[in-house]
Amino acid sequence: MTLNLRMKMSEEFINLDNGEKWHCLGGIGEETFRLLNEEFNMFRGLFPLKVFIGGPPAVGKTHYANKLADSYGIPHLTMAGMVDHAVKEESNLGDSVRAKIEILKDNVLEDYEKTRKKKDPDLNRDDIKPRLPESVICQIVQARIESPACMNKGFILDGFPKNQNNAQAVFYKPIAGYVAEEPEEGKTVDALEGKELHKKILPQYTICLEADDAFLK
Repeated sequence: MTLNLRMKMSEEFINLDNGEKWHCLGGIGEETFRLLNEEFNMFRGLFPLKVFIGGPPAVGKTHYANKLADSYGIPHLTMAGMVDHAVKEESNLGDSVRAKIEILKDNVLEDYEKTRKKKDPDLNRDDIKPRLPESVICQIVQARIESPACMNKGFILDGFPKNQNNAQAVFYKPIAGYVAEEPEEGKTVDALEGKELHKKILPQYTICLEADDAFLK
């Protein structure tokens, strides 16, 4: 199923001035593929829907997030689901998360042995479910939102970020080529210095559910 075929270049390519007008001169790579993907969505009128749903525990965030995700056919991002996805993922982030979990398990076992009494049972390492630090959680959320599935279709983000610091960690990115100046003595450095809003992953809509304590209980 092979054939020696001489290809004739089209007039459009011949008229390009030595490649200066080529849109992606280096071909399709990691960066240009993202550009190609964005242009495809734009010209086809495929605009991803990005929604954040927040509120106190038991207010119904997951219930309504499920309904929206099913209705629009887009990913429903829960914290547990995103962490589970990161743990199983074969990537640098996945390796980092798995290594962090093992370190946290070691810490739990070490603390348990220090306070353990003779009648206390052995602690099964596989049963330990350590709580990841917020910095790692924010990395996981940002990576999931930037995945092709979410960039193409959109997402329903369920219950995270929980506060302003989380939101800044997820929805801000470093400014390319930014060089920080030496801070003046006694001056507090702004946490967002050298960062800009990552508009491509920013939710278009925010839904905040509210309820009184009696209803939640």
